[in-house]
This record gives sequence, structure tokens and C-alpha cells, in this order.
Amino acid sequence: MVQAISATTAQKGRKRLALDGFEYFKTTYLGPALPEAGWDEGPLPRRPAQAFLVEQLPNTTVDTHFHCVNQFQVIVQGGGQFGRHPIRPGAVHYAGAYTGYGPIEAGEEGVSYFTLRAQCDFGAHFLPASRSELRDVERRFILADDVQVSGEDDLATLKDASLETIIPADDTGLAGYLARLGPGTTLVAPPAAAGGGQYWVVLSGALNWAGETLPAKSCVFISPGDPAMPMAALDRGSEVLVLQYPRSPEPRARGAARAG
Repeated sequence: MVQAISATTAQKGRKRLALDGFEYFKTTYLGPALPEAGWDEGPLPRRPAQAFLVEQLPNTTVDTHFHCVNQFQVIVQGGGQFGRHPIRPGAVHYAGAYTGYGPIEAGEEGVSYFTLRAQCDFGAHFLPASRSELRDVERRFILADDVQVSGEDDLATLKDASLETIIPADDTGLAGYLARLGPGTTLVAPPAAAGGGQYWVVLSGALNWAGETLPAKSCVFISPGDPAMPMAALDRGSEVLVLQYPRSPEPRARGAARAG
């Protein structure tokens, strides 16, 4: 099932939260925001997709941690440090389940980023305190930090649409692409069935989705059972990340043989 939500709609649910003295803004786009009483996570394949935007306040730090599901993160505003790496808008991070990452350090302007999951998860497991909860699985950490986000004036000059690979597809189905569409052009994204579903994140410009405008900071989740989907730019063009998950949500055992 395809799920799309515009930044305009999502921002109505923006909330300021505090966790152990750490304050931030969170905007839920898709999936459950917080676990409810009696909520059962259930098997990974049955869990709903989850997407939210975190606005980390200036000069704050999220310590190194891991989650129990695969996830992408996309920097959309501000900057700072991701571990040893400087980050800026357009940077894409992928962490496989049980892969530690961070710390995430916000700079002087703060840093805003999407967290995108094909299967929902609740709660960070901070390291080293949660080391005993790690599973002996293959660790996957990718940081594509050289994505150049185009301004709308640049997009307006494009005559056609193109697709650039930012994370080469591997034997699990994991992949990432950057679509650039000139005004009024269309492009058919790679099929989500090649992996375990995919997110689109609008970085710049706007898409037309079934008559609805999806401006920057909007997102779309396409399940692996959906056909390949066309994206259509509006009159100023659009730039869109296409982020595809591995076919299986279960992490692969460490040292498992790879196909091919």
C-alpha cells in the first residue's frame, strides 16, 4: 500500500518533547508515534512503516545507539557531526538492525533529519550500556554525504528527468537514488519489489501526487507489493530521494554467504 503525506499536513502534529533532559521537536509522518498500553510489536514483516522528522536543537548531542530494525536517516536542514563525519542537507545514512551509530551532534543552527523505517521500532538502545542486547548479525553502516541538493532556480532550468545512484544496489536489495525532474516532467522510480519497500523524500521543489502537492520535506512510502510508481514534478521541478530497503527485514547472520 502506498502512503503519502505532505510536509504541510505533517507539521500540524509537530511536538516538543523531552527525554531524560534532552529536548527536541518531533513530527510524526507515518506509523505509530509512541507505544500504547498493551501494544505488541509483533513479527517484523507485519509491522507498519514508520517515518518522523526530528529537529535537534543547537549544540545538543544524541549519544551512540542502535535500533532493532533497518532504517534510513536523511538530513534536511542545519548540520553538525555524525560520528566523525560532518553532515549537511542531503546526507543519507543507512543503519542495519543492531548496528550502532552516532553520536549525532547538532551545530550552531541545530540539525533536522528524517528517520525512515519500513517496519516500526520504539526506543533507542544506547551504547555501551546496551551492549548485551546486540545480536551477532551483519553490521551495515552507510553514509552518503556528498548529495548536492539543488535549489528551485536550478531545477527550473532542467528540460528532462534523471536518476542518479547514490547507494549502489547490493544482493539484499538495499539501494539509494536521487531523482531530478525538470518542470512538468515525470520519471518512473525503480520498482519497490526489488527490495523491501522504499521511501521517497522530497528535497526540493514539489511533486504532484494524485492531485495533491507534495512540497519539500514530504515523503511517500511504497510497499514491496506495489508496482513501480511514476513521480511527476510541478512547474518548478523537483528533487527526490528514493531509498530502498533490503528484501528481508531480518538482519543477516554475521559471516553468512552472499549471493553471486
